[in-house]
Amino acid sequence: MAAKRKLESIGGRITVFCVLSCILFAEASQAQELAGTVSLATGTVTAISADGQTRTLDKGSQVFTGDRITTGSKSICAMNMIDDAKMIMRENSEIVLEEYTYKGQEDDGSVVELVKGGFRGLTGLIGKNNPDSYKVKSD
Repeated sequence: MAAKRKLESIGGRITVFCVLSCILFAEASQAQELAGTVSLATGTVTAISADGQTRTLDKGSQVFTGDRITTGSKSICAMNMIDDAKMIMRENSEIVLEEYTYKGQEDDGSVVELVKGGFRGLTGLIGKNNPDSYKVKSD
């Protein structure tokens, strides 16, 4: 009888662990929503994800909602975004992809914060279909 209760207790703990793992995985997946792909990276180009992970960006690297992207001295970064927009960052620049969602729906949106430096953006389908949903913030 005691062995049966012990097995039931372990089974319950495993179930709780699995449920919590699924919830955490779902939240992590949402935080890592694809925003675009790097088409050109010269010099030092890095991204810091929303969870604090730093990675070097090269041609073909993916960028995600929540990423803070930085270019160093004598560096540039060009990106093709998921809605066919184009972004080109100058040297010594920093942007944050606060929001970048495109699924062909009314709630699609783009919010890019220019922290420092400069970048050029050519709007894609978000800006064409709903100009109010495409925003660039700077201080």
